Amino acid sequence: MKNNRGISLITLVITIVVLIIIAGVTIYYGGMQNIDQANNVGAYTEALNVSDAVVSRAFFNRTNSAKYPYIGTPLTDAEPVEVNGIEYGDGWYQLSPEQAAELDLENIIRTYIINYLTGEVVSIAPIIVDDEEYYALNDLKQVVGEVSGEVSQDQFDVVKGVNKPALIKGMVPVRNINGRWIVVNSEDTNWYDYSSEKEMWANVMLTDELAVNGYTNEELRKTDLVNLEGREVTTIGSMFVWIPRYSKDPAGNIVFSELYHDYTENGYTVSSAFKENGNVTGIWVSKYDAEIAY
Repeated sequence: MKNNRGISLITLVITIVVLIIIAGVTIYYGGMQNIDQANNVGAYTEALNVSDAVVSRAFFNRTNSAKYPYIGTPLTDAEPVEVNGIEYGDGWYQLSPEQAAELDLENIIRTYIINYLTGEVVSIAPIIVDDEEYYALNDLKQVVGEVSGEVSQDQFDVVKGVNKPALIKGMVPVRNINGRWIVVNSEDTNWYDYSSEKEMWANVMLTDELAVNGYTNEELRKTDLVNLEGREVTTIGSMFVWIPRYSKDPAGNIVFSELYHDYTENGYTVSSAFKENGNVTGIWVSKYDAEIAY
């Protein structure tokens, strides 16, 4: 009898089929893991966008509450919404994807619980990071590493010795050049100069009524700032000026702070305006009467 030392065709076919199945299962689960990671990153990014929109609307609401009302379904302590064992009532709003469009948010797929006064954002559905579920954006930021509890040194302008203006969505940096308001970039070295020699304060206009050469207000809201740079303002929006954090002595002399490091020697004190709602690196003040800035 012949000595068959090779493998049969049937055995070879079975082996190949098994390998294909194993490879398919590996690719499937690997692909699903990548999809899950992409979904979680997208959810985190979406929550950040919602947070920016909430902060912006809160600021605009303070300038004109009738024109910029809070968006969402108000919650109450009598009928709260529970998320991850925590009840959200008075002061909170439930924001659906449809309502998010009114905050100029597009492609929002989740429902959120938001607080305009505190800027807090809570996702109804969990956002998963390292197999852990997170609902509150502030908790998730700590894990992801966006915030560490300390103010970033990037918020201080080392060259000019003041805290940088804290811009939010809806603010457009502008500079007065020969009597004309021109849109500039926030990194423009000539946007502001708080030295006693120049005293150029950082100004912004809100997109509430703003129009610039070549862009109507509606078009302006949908374009990037880079497309507006260098263009002259044709319709002025509500205007605000940035006041960096500072200390002042009884004679009115001031010393700008480096972030929160206030100068308090020789009779210098820090205004409560920078401490009322927690330490702030500066404040935006209406350049004109906000009550008539329609």
